[in-house]
Amino acid sequence: MRHGIIPPNLLFGKLSLDVAPFYGNVQIQTSPVPCPSLPPQTARSASVNSFGFGAHAILEHPPHLSTRPSGGPTFLPFTLSAGSESSLRSSVRKYAEYLEQQKTVSLRDLAYTLNFTHIMFPYRASFASTSTEGLMQEMHRLLGRRPASTATLPTSRNIHGVFTGQGAQWPKMARELVFHSAFVQSIVDRLERTLSSLPEDDRPNWLPKEELLADANYSRVQQTALSPLLCTVVQIILVDILYAAEIHFAAVVGHCSNEIGAAYATGYISAGHVLLIAFSNCVLAVPAYLLAILGFPGQF
Repeated sequence: MRHGIIPPNLLFGKLSLDVAPFYGNVQIQTSPVPCPSLPPQTARSASVNSFGFGAHAILEHPPHLSTRPSGGPTFLPFTLSAGSESSLRSSVRKYAEYLEQQKTVSLRDLAYTLNFTHIMFPYRASFASTSTEGLMQEMHRLLGRRPASTATLPTSRNIHGVFTGQGAQWPKMARELVFHSAFVQSIVDRLERTLSSLPEDDRPNWLPKEELLADANYSRVQQTALSPLLCTVVQIILVDILYAAEIHFAAVVGHCSNEIGAAYATGYISAGHVLLIAFSNCVLAVPAYLLAILGFPGQF
């Protein structure tokens, strides 16, 4: 999947004449061949079937460009992990020394490498920074602490998510994420397509992206007819960013309209259905918790 090569069958020698008439267009590879070419931003998929045993798996290798856009700031954490506390501190020290020597390193590439190409071990430390100097300071701050700081060097992650309801919104919330991150833009575009799939008389006459990008003087985020849906969009964005960084919640709790955001974080409801529930809450004033507990199987 990673190299785009279809491997040959390990033991195949000669096709039986008894089964040859039933093969048609089925091919048994006897040598490595390249996978079919794909359009840009398209994931490569393969079906693996153990005939006779009933085992079947579908594999997919996502396109790099969809998760690693070029240019602009990074919104991913810089996460290091190791098998022990001492080795983690050693790794942090080596990265700090590397950054001291290579101050022009791409922080976007570094964050991508640390989050998506490394195996994660039990002892972990995460840093948030938009500059090389700031990242080095965070690393030196950790190294200056006493060992066995469970707040920074956890042996396991036990993260709880609290999804607040209406009242916590503000103009231009998530604006920088939407404006700078292609990953976030793709999430918002997908959610807007969900809204546009509604019958014309039922769909909103405004778009979440426009409202999130609006200046404070023109923002309508405080209006009850918009705020539940916009808050839900932001919470979907945050959950997807965390999950892309392999950060998952051990438990979640939601308040008021964003109990549905908590339900999305657990995986019980798809993003499309969560958005429609939030929109129904805006239009019909149906209590969110009643809609959330019903659940919607499958993907929208």
